[in-house]
Amino acid sequence: PTERYAVTPIDGGDAWSPTCFSERVAVECAVPPEAVGQPVELAVAQTVYVYAGPGEWNWEKVGNCHTDVTCRPEWADLAAGVAGIGSVGSAGFLWCTGSLVADSDPQTSIPYFLTANHCVKNQSEASSLEVYWMYQTTECNGTPPNPRNVPRTTGGADYLAGSTFSSGNDFALLRLRGAVPGGVTFLGWDSFATPTGRPALGIHHPDGSFKRISFGGIDQSVPLLFGISADRYYGVYWSEGVTEPGSSGSPLIDATTRHIIGQLYGGTSACNKPDGPDVYGRFDKTYPVVRDYLGPRLRVERPNGGEFFRQGTTQTIEWTSAGEGGTVRIQLLKRGGPFADIASDAPNSGSYHWPVPDKLPEAADYRIRITSNADATLTDDSDGDFSIASELRVTVLTPNGGENWPLGSRQSIAWTAPGVPGNVGIELLRNDAATLTIVESTANDGIHTWTLPESLTPGDGYAVRITALQLPDVS
Repeated sequence: PTERYAVTPIDGGDAWSPTCFSERVAVECAVPPEAVGQPVELAVAQTVYVYAGPGEWNWEKVGNCHTDVTCRPEWADLAAGVAGIGSVGSAGFLWCTGSLVADSDPQTSIPYFLTANHCVKNQSEASSLEVYWMYQTTECNGTPPNPRNVPRTTGGADYLAGSTFSSGNDFALLRLRGAVPGGVTFLGWDSFATPTGRPALGIHHPDGSFKRISFGGIDQSVPLLFGISADRYYGVYWSEGVTEPGSSGSPLIDATTRHIIGQLYGGTSACNKPDGPDVYGRFDKTYPVVRDYLGPRLRVERPNGGEFFRQGTTQTIEWTSAGEGGTVRIQLLKRGGPFADIASDAPNSGSYHWPVPDKLPEAADYRIRITSNADATLTDDSDGDFSIASELRVTVLTPNGGENWPLGSRQSIAWTAPGVPGNVGIELLRNDAATLTIVESTANDGIHTWTLPESLTPGDGYAVRITALQLPDVS
């Protein structure tokens, strides 16, 4: 043989070698000096033979509607972080796609790798995978390289975290054991939800062929078409390109932030069905599970979403900061942007007692940002919004007494709820007793349009009650 491959043992004593690009393979077993003369048992229990040449893997199945990723050079830096996964095991040779993801420490280059859980389900499968980098053309619609000649990371990976399709969002986070080649990109990610309608793109290896790119947009009606939760999955319709088997695990990228927002589970798109939608596991749901690996060394712990700070009281802001000293800057954010400085040079002690000003606007869209003064790259924001108000209350503005609403008419229910977090529920009362749920959950935006059912009994004594769902006592 012209190449030598090391075999990494896995749990249980079994091991799979990397793919050997040859018709003949010699197996050598090396034992430590103290074992010389002792019985050694070695069995080649199973082989996987890829009978087609590696340059022909599944090409005959790939559709002709794909866009060569090299034809879109503005995305070349992101494409360099996407790779094909060859997984050798008892099921044979399987192909998926994954992406190299960055952690929050600019001083490290740990090869964390994101893919789908149905591609790599456990440590046994992770131990036998290999990653193919730069399997793409060098010029637009040029001749792709032979996979045996592209950079490859072998030796398997450590399975760090994951969730299945049914119990979570079908993700797997791995840490590659072998080195990654030069020139690859560690991709960024967004830990917050991406709104429907946002332009997005996917970079992938359809049917195990060379790298392609697809363009479309987020549509959160799609998961419901598949009977799955939009809280855990993003839906995508494509305007250019599609995905195919082999694209599974590939990253969904927000075209605005250029960050990963999900990984491909599956769908119905194909070259003969370009209007078929696809479904991706949401990275904002992955992040809380993998935060210990990817998250910042400096982390806001409180407030971190859902808290209520009363005006005029002293509240404790808390954070963790592994191995860091010095001082930090603490900022109050509103609607995601800086609103006020709380402290510019606070000791990096993990807590700060903040007298909440009486005159801060009452609202439920505040967050805290903490930044190291020694290293501005060490920064973190609250994961969710918290509230500031003098008290939590909901005030119904319309209807508020004396209105006459005909059956079948469309009417606007209006209210104020300063500082109340989360959604609200709206009920119809008659003589102080609940008679109808108008809406179980709606945004706390102060307005809801309702069509009065024809089945309601005409009369007086009706009222509307609005309740904060996170705080049922507030209504």
